[in-house]
Amino acid sequence: MNNTRWIYKENEIKEDLKSLNLDNDILNILINRKIDSVEKINNFFNNDLDNIISPFSLKDVDKTILRLLEAINNEELIYIYGDYDVDGITSTSIAYLALKSLGAKVDYYIPLRDEGYGLNIDAISFLKEKGAKIIISVDCGITSVKEAQYAKEIGIDLIITDHHEIIGELPNAYAIINPKRKDQDYSFEYLAGCGTIFLLLVALFEHLEKRQEMYKFIDIVAIGTIADIVPLVEENRIFSKIGLEKLKNTENIGLSVLLPLIFEDYKEKEYTSYDVGFLIAPIFNAAGRLEDAKMAVELFVTPSKEIASKIAIKLIEQNTKRKELQGEILEAVEEEITKNKLYEKSVIVSANKDFHHGVIGIVASKIVDKYYKPTIIMEIKENEGFAVASCRSIEGFHILEGLNSMKDLFLKYGGHAGAAGFSIPIENIKIFEEKINEYAYKVIEEENLLKPIKIDKDILFSKISYNFFNRLEDLKPFGFGNANPTFAVKNVKLSNIREIGKDKTHLMLDINYDNLSIRNCVWFGNAHNLENLNDKEYFDIAFKPKIEMYKDKYYPKVFIEDICLSNNSNSEMIFYKELYNTAFPLETIVYSNFDININDKIEVLLKDNKGYILKNGKSFSFLDDTLSYTLSKLNEYYEYEFTCDLLSVQKSSSNYQIKIRIEKKNEFSCLSLKDGGIFKEIKHFLIGSLEYNSMQKNVLSKFFKGEENIQIINSLHRGEKTLIYTIALFYKVKEKKCIVITKKENFNKFNRKFCKISEKIEVGYDLYIFYDIKPSKFPEKFIYFNKNEIIEGFSVIDGTIQIPKNIEIIGNKEVEEVTLLKFIPNKKKIELMKSSKIIKTDDFIYKLI
Repeated sequence: MNNTRWIYKENEIKEDLKSLNLDNDILNILINRKIDSVEKINNFFNNDLDNIISPFSLKDVDKTILRLLEAINNEELIYIYGDYDVDGITSTSIAYLALKSLGAKVDYYIPLRDEGYGLNIDAISFLKEKGAKIIISVDCGITSVKEAQYAKEIGIDLIITDHHEIIGELPNAYAIINPKRKDQDYSFEYLAGCGTIFLLLVALFEHLEKRQEMYKFIDIVAIGTIADIVPLVEENRIFSKIGLEKLKNTENIGLSVLLPLIFEDYKEKEYTSYDVGFLIAPIFNAAGRLEDAKMAVELFVTPSKEIASKIAIKLIEQNTKRKELQGEILEAVEEEITKNKLYEKSVIVSANKDFHHGVIGIVASKIVDKYYKPTIIMEIKENEGFAVASCRSIEGFHILEGLNSMKDLFLKYGGHAGAAGFSIPIENIKIFEEKINEYAYKVIEEENLLKPIKIDKDILFSKISYNFFNRLEDLKPFGFGNANPTFAVKNVKLSNIREIGKDKTHLMLDINYDNLSIRNCVWFGNAHNLENLNDKEYFDIAFKPKIEMYKDKYYPKVFIEDICLSNNSNSEMIFYKELYNTAFPLETIVYSNFDININDKIEVLLKDNKGYILKNGKSFSFLDDTLSYTLSKLNEYYEYEFTCDLLSVQKSSSNYQIKIRIEKKNEFSCLSLKDGGIFKEIKHFLIGSLEYNSMQKNVLSKFFKGEENIQIINSLHRGEKTLIYTIALFYKVKEKKCIVITKKENFNKFNRKFCKISEKIEVGYDLYIFYDIKPSKFPEKFIYFNKNEIIEGFSVIDGTIQIPKNIEIIGNKEVEEVTLLKFIPNKKKIELMKSSKIIKTDDFIYKLI
């Protein structure tokens, strides 16, 4: 198997988050991403450009707006100075288009890659000669101290908009707009360069009462934001989500020409961060890597479809050339690794005069993905006497610190923990290779050479379903900071394992569990593991989920991240708990060849672990196997019953796609007329075949013998809700009015269907149930639940749970009556109460004797 280590990111779900009525597994994903409060979660799902943080809270925005308006009125020439990557290209394009639409005299400048990153004095001098009065830097400039001073000296107002780290003194510029400034009220520091300039322009347009007009550029902002790999949370999530939605109806001429060349279904498709990061952005990046990034800007800003078409074709050709060049370099590096056994070294270093500096960073990343070792690829420039390098690292090895330890070897260098770059004299390359390997050998721990597989959560196999995967769609767009979740299923069997792909480097297989199967699961790049897999062993699977459509039907797809031999550690109790916590409602799509009306009444029938959808008592469709399994087990274990509603009907070329919602049945109806029959039906509705506990029986006996005014002293509040529900439902059937007086927030919507819930006494009710509230005066008929206070003159029942006589404590944990562990199946509870065995879980330890 692969050299990997699985890292679980599961966190405890706080009680207040359960009120959000979200699936526990989705809550875990959000918590793993530090979206861990009710406010943060609500903000995460509230995606509206009008709700972004005020751009006026960014330092220097106000003075910049006044200067730009002055320049527009006086027809002063404004130059946008960008960078040659996608963030720089999109930032430049947004600024140019927005200012142009306001009537500004504006042009743009993108340095060639050989000029280096950021502002340079020669370029500033050139723009001065062109007549520039203002230069707006986008995605660069925050470290350009000398360049800013030069611009000031020659009479240019330099407005820096950048998002990179502020190191040392601020440049002496006219204005500096950066989300990372500490001397401002703006609170989100992870904007991309395009997000930063976008906010400045939103403020400008808002000042002119034209804010909504800036929103038409949001698709360009999304491309730059996703491409720059900033965390897709808060403002970036809003920009990306709304921008991706806008792509299919883009108003930008260049994009409207380019997208059809990339995607056949460009008008209908749902664009994702993957589409941007791996299909759209590389086309723009190729221009800056191989030729001139100004051509990419021209695609965004041209008003001519004819010109846009020519540029789009040229960009795609360059990207094809880039991929070919990248493939050639990757193949050469792979050959060197194999020939010289570089995989045995702590750091892989490869240098060659035939490499191209525009793509060596991509190649380094691919080598890291395969060998999981820090990798440094260099282009040797023989005529100049030095080499340029791109470095990519792994978790646990700070590549910049490594370079710092030998900085005397470089002409210049820079970067951060995971990626860096440098220029080095050719004669120092060999020395550098030896030193960086010596350094890495000392500091890299063996564990850090195992590729981490970061898993959000173990899930039940039955959650591999349209319902659950479709709920995950609400978390999109996925990307850095909000990764596509990784789940694991345990103790599964594999079958139908085969190599696929043109070069047979991938695997496809079926995974199976308890008569369930998920077919055609793909494990990319792992054909070498074929001999390690068989249909006799049990395996654990780590995977990323996706929904795909095939022949007009949606299928949950599994894209495997890793496979390892199972240690058979699945706990029966964990299964019960996860199943019991199934979040309702469940929504899915079923298919039929029969027409159905949106107003038709439908129901679900469970038979032999299969879920059938009925109309007028006849089956016209069925649920997928995993959802059928979930409902069947909930019915078998907890005696749940379900209702089914029709949400929508969509006609496709081969079937009707019918979206339905399945709810746990929580409406009580009673056919009995006598009290005994009513009680029997209520008990079955609430607790199925289980019996009321001793406290509940005692209270009900007294209450229905006419002793309505009862006090229940119960320090743990065990069993009280079921008791309240029973009494409230009985009153409802008898067409009497019952009210619960409480300040407890855990009386949810389900409870409120049984009776009125209020914090204050209201007149006109037949029975008042006080739950942890003591009124100054009790009404005529009441029940009073309290932890410890006794009021003289009324019946008192000690509701403290008594440990059954057949239980002997053998541990120090809190002991609970077995029937109070809700997630244990009803039949299992009854069996346990009759058995003689030791029971031990995370929740309790006792011995039945």
